[in-house]
Amino acid sequence: MKILVAVLLVLAASGLTDVSHAEVKRFQYVGEEDRLQIREIIGAQLQAFHSKDAEKAFSYASPYIQNKFRTPTRFFSMVRKFWPEVYNARRSEFLQLAEVKGILIQGVIISDDLGETWLAQYPMELQPDGNWLINGCVVRALEDRSL
Repeated sequence: MKILVAVLLVLAASGLTDVSHAEVKRFQYVGEEDRLQIREIIGAQLQAFHSKDAEKAFSYASPYIQNKFRTPTRFFSMVRKFWPEVYNARRSEFLQLAEVKGILIQGVIISDDLGETWLAQYPMELQPDGNWLINGCVVRALEDRSL
């Protein structure tokens, strides 16, 4: 069920993202400032989950995600229920930012208190004000990887 929800969120977000050729070219030149902001946004959301701060965690979600879940409480409950590995992440390791079909995806290896590791992939959305927000998350278990 968790994978289905993740896939539906990413597919819906991707379908709603109309990426023109000009936007794809612009993403090819993502600077270090953008890369740092993306990492800061994801890190801050993970910290908000750890601190049980629903409003702060919700604030890092894209308008599409916010509209889908409507309230911080509903969003927080969904993450806690369907992505406990994200909700309970204790350590993280950021991978190289990647572009897939014009969408920037930030991979993050997360680890929980039991030492289990997961790959969380975050599609990112550039806002009109120049800030990046999280537009979904796909998570899968990793084997033989520890942080």
